[in-house]
Amino acid sequence: MEQIIKAQTKKVLEKHREQELQTNVRLCNCRKKELCPLEGECLTPSVVYEAILTTEANKKFSYIGVTEDTFKKRWSNHKSSFKKEKYRTSTKLSEKNLGLKEEQHRPYANMEDLKRGRPYSGGARYCDLCTTEKVAILRRSSEQKY
Repeated sequence: MEQIIKAQTKKVLEKHREQELQTNVRLCNCRKKELCPLEGECLTPSVVYEAILTTEANKKFSYIGVTEDTFKKRWSNHKSSFKKEKYRTSTKLSEKNLGLKEEQHRPYANMEDLKRGRPYSGGARYCDLCTTEKVAILRRSSEQKY
C-alpha cells in the first residue's frame, strides 16, 4: 500500500513541476517580436522545423531539420553558415543557400515549426525527435511541395 501511495505522490508532483516550469519559461527573447523566426516561440527546445528558401524568381526549396537545443540557437548557427564560406558544408541548407547566391539569386529563408518532441533519454528504445523528423521528411517528399 505504501508503494502505491508513493508512486501516486510522485506522479502528482511531477505533473505539478511540469506545469510550474511551463508557466515560468520564456518562449521568446527577440528584441523585435515581429521578427521572431518562430512567431514568438523561438526559445522552444526539441523542435522539428522546416526552412523554406525562396528566390526572387519565386523558386522554393525545402529543408527539414531538428534541434534538441532551443530553436534560436539552431537558427543562429544556420545564419552563420549562410554568411561564412568555411561553414558552407555544415548543412544541406547552407550548401543550397550559398549555391543560389553563386548563381546570382538572392535567397530568403522562412522558418516553420512543424512538430515538437521529446529528446532521447538513456534507456529509451528510440529518439522521439529523430523519428518525428524522419516522418516529416517522408511526408514532405510524398507531397512534393517544392
